[in-house]
Amino acid sequence: MLDLERNFSGEIVEATMFLLMGLINLIIALYIFKKIKISFWRGLAYVCICLGLFQLTIGMTIQLKNPIKHEKLKESFQNKDKDYLSLEIKKGQTLLENLNFYKWAGISFFIVGVLVFYFFDFNTSWKGIGMGIIFQSMFMEFLNYKSTSRTKEFLEYLQQNLNQF
Repeated sequence: MLDLERNFSGEIVEATMFLLMGLINLIIALYIFKKIKISFWRGLAYVCICLGLFQLTIGMTIQLKNPIKHEKLKESFQNKDKDYLSLEIKKGQTLLENLNFYKWAGISFFIVGVLVFYFFDFNTSWKGIGMGIIFQSMFMEFLNYKSTSRTKEFLEYLQQNLNQF
């Protein structure tokens, strides 16, 4: 049960990081739009708004789904429900495939951000957009790495328990 609790605690931490980053992005964007009139910073603010809203959505979704999923898994362990554990293993494998796709999407965004940053003048909003994409893709890759590691560990744990039932 300890690994089950650790997995769900990890999910909550990741969701909180998404929420915090989303809020920070929105605060930065609002500050830039109110106080700074330079195109570069405005471009950065556009990225902060778009990805801040995206990160808030991800964080809230995980926060809202986590307690329900946690209780169902606890019950399945107590009842030794092989069917439910098998379903969770399949969901976890699908999640790993999705996380792999997100990894490559994040790498692609990073490359696009670098190209946009280097091919435009400093006085344009495009340069700020490129910088925003670079920073955001690095943050998202960090969270993707954490999620992938945690999911792999948890799948091993579920598989071991399924074999013991």
